[in-house]
Amino acid sequence: MMKDDINSDPTFNLVTEPWIPVTYTDEHKADVSLSTVFKDADQIQEISDEFPQFRIVLLRFLIAILLRAYSSQALSKRDALALWSDLWTQRHFDSEYVDEYLEHFKDRFDILSPVTPFYQVADLTYSDEKKEYDWISELVPDIPKPDKYLFAMKERSSSPPCIKLSEAARYLILAQAFDFAGIKSPVEGNTQVKRGHVYAPHGVVQTGFVGAIGGVYVRGRTLYETLLFNMVLYDSRASNSDKESDVDLPPWERSLPSCDIVFREPNGPVDLLTWQSRRIRLIFDGEKNSAIGVVICYGDATVSYDKHPYEWMTAWRSDGGLQKKLGLSHTPWVPLKHDPSKTIWEGLSALLAARNEEGADVRPGVIRWNETLGEADIALPKSGLIVSICAQGIVYNIKKGSSAIIDSIDDHFDLDVSMMRHDAQAAAASIDLVSRTDQAVLSLMRYVRNMESSAGYMRQNSTMENDIRECAYSELNTIFRKRLSGFTPDQDIDSYSNDWKEEVRSVLLDLGKSYASAASSSAFSVHRVKFGKKEELMTSGKAQILFYRGLTKALGSPTFNSGSRIEEDSHVEHL
Repeated sequence: MMKDDINSDPTFNLVTEPWIPVTYTDEHKADVSLSTVFKDADQIQEISDEFPQFRIVLLRFLIAILLRAYSSQALSKRDALALWSDLWTQRHFDSEYVDEYLEHFKDRFDILSPVTPFYQVADLTYSDEKKEYDWISELVPDIPKPDKYLFAMKERSSSPPCIKLSEAARYLILAQAFDFAGIKSPVEGNTQVKRGHVYAPHGVVQTGFVGAIGGVYVRGRTLYETLLFNMVLYDSRASNSDKESDVDLPPWERSLPSCDIVFREPNGPVDLLTWQSRRIRLIFDGEKNSAIGVVICYGDATVSYDKHPYEWMTAWRSDGGLQKKLGLSHTPWVPLKHDPSKTIWEGLSALLAARNEEGADVRPGVIRWNETLGEADIALPKSGLIVSICAQGIVYNIKKGSSAIIDSIDDHFDLDVSMMRHDAQAAAASIDLVSRTDQAVLSLMRYVRNMESSAGYMRQNSTMENDIRECAYSELNTIFRKRLSGFTPDQDIDSYSNDWKEEVRSVLLDLGKSYASAASSSAFSVHRVKFGKKEELMTSGKAQILFYRGLTKALGSPTFNSGSRIEEDSHVEHL
């Protein structure tokens, strides 16, 4: 914290104060300012914090700054690629753009400003005179509240919690992105008060906006590369004419917001990257060295569907049910959220080659942008550069306008940059392997079910099948991550794919053998089992045959693999 030279008021300006936790390429950690994070971007490995979701929200924030600093006006595809190529080659951001931009709006990045505090509303006040503010834990997902918890990562304390100013800055950005829905205390100027409360607005995103998408970004070897890979300068899905300098603005370039809920559409990608889903005012201690409380209520409100022209960090899907429900004339696109029970690579198709029923490209905009880069005649390597596809998000338990955070998503897999082209043969083969593996795992699940049925057990329920599936994918996880990162253009597609299939087959056969070995001797008796309306005899031998047929249908016939053939007959003898 610094003292303002003119009036001696304390300041904490994000442009100059260290507040972004990073890990440098030499592994040392530090908190850096906005000015330093851009200056040192190619020496910084990544943003690092104990709460992983800070990475995606801070990336979105930094990208918004870069987009405004470099391209306040719409760029043609040619100009966008030329600018990106120059940045990739020079390996640093231009101070005449970034530093001058930050200096121009520096007063709007001060979280202690009495007039224009960063990401806050200066005069936000609760309507109830008896309630001055909430504890700062209302803003922080990993500090326990007196009566309820989000993530109980810290020890219970009987005294009100407080956080450093650097942490407060990060949690401001996090709250705008991921805050949970629920009943809020009314603030002065809010017109949506019912029975003394403000309820989550109906028909729009009720959590922070990023909480409503399946967050995806591309990670490079350094923060500089990561920022460039996700700094989408051109997207054919967007009408670039809508992206004008006086319309698509971040909050620090706009006039101060009202205290009320505002139902509106985003004006462009920068607006959405910095979407102000909440009205917030931080409360500080007497010396303004730490944040001790918060006043918070709902802010800008919008729907999550049909945001694909401007929201780049999520995959999409068509939703005919929503079209019917809302009576729309078109089928809306909705964000494809992450399934916490699955790894990110299990959704490979949606990331690398998805098409909806009309044949439209519903991949994340950041993947489409990297495909555009790979097809262009620029300095970026066409292959041989390994990047990471990262998934981050929050899982909420949403009930009647309120929500609680019950899980978080933080996953990634590595792949060659060439795989981000939708027509890449390696990508198509990998997607096919994921689909085939899913069918093969179903065969394993049926096998275990049939073995239990042959013994007269009727423990055929979704919990058992989910446990089998989870076990199978846990065993396959390392194989798939290694195979995806190793599927470079110099690999023979058929040979690499066949070896991959055999690894999958071997794992599932071994799991089948383990399940059979764990069965009691009664598992080899004969029982009648219902298959739909039919009733058939089930034996362990028949269960084995059906299992092998299922694997063959999913993965093809066994092939020679590194000189040794997977012998199904030998597994039959031991199963």
